[in-house]
Order: sequence, then structure tokens, then C-alpha cells
Amino acid sequence: MLRSKVADVGYTKMLERFARECPKNQFLREFVKNGVQAIQRHIIDSGDKKFKGLIEVDVNWYYHELAGLSKICFTDNGIGMTGEEMIKYVNDLSSSSEAIADSENYGFGAKVAAAIMNKLGIQYEAWKDGKGHMVKFYYDEKE
Repeated sequence: MLRSKVADVGYTKMLERFARECPKNQFLREFVKNGVQAIQRHIIDSGDKKFKGLIEVDVNWYYHELAGLSKICFTDNGIGMTGEEMIKYVNDLSSSSEAIADSENYGFGAKVAAAIMNKLGIQYEAWKDGKGHMVKFYYDEKE
């Protein structure tokens, strides 16, 4: 697992302010939109116009069986990310894509909408080129 820590009081205060302005179910839209973007990137990169994208929203049954936690899980069959890409996008509060725009800036909303209310954090898992990667984004009230 790759680790990266953002230790910036301004970043934390901005996250808190934006989170207060999000509807409680905003994270649902944001994570589904991230999946749509990953599928679109897969189609563009592969040139496969017949590719059928899939987004699944379910309980993470592994954690449920392991610890009795009912954590929501968003899964898609999009382009995937390397560990380094995951750290870049998770640490970059402003964007989940190469362009920062109203129509593409969804990674911001997912982190903001989910981080403050989920004290256990957000675990991102991705596969790219046959290799699995994971990073965890969490909100630490003390830091």
C-alpha cells in the first residue's frame, strides 16, 4: 500500500467548509460520476465503441464478513489507476481529471461529500495492467 499524508491546516479547513455545504447523499452522485468518467476514459483510450461499462453499488462484503461493517462499495470496469495515479488524484483536492471544469471535476465532490461523515475513511482500490493498488483517504480531526 502506498502512503501519502496531506498535512495542511488550510486544506482541512477548506474540506470542512465545503462538506457543510454538501447534501448528505451527494457522495452517491460523485462516486457514480467518477465511475462514468473511468468508463469513458477506457472507451477513448481503447477505441472500443462497443465496450459495455458497468457500475455497481453494493456493500463491501469482505469488510462486512470480517468486521461486521456495512461499508458501501462503488465498483466500475473503467480504465483503472496505478498507485501513483491514485495518490495524485486523492491528494489533489481540486480535480480527478486532467481538466478542472464543472463537467469533469467530480473527484473533489466525492472526497468532500464523504470524508467528514465517514470517520473510517474512504478506501480506493484500483487495478491497472493486471496490478492492484490501494490508497486510503481519511479525515483526522486532530490534524
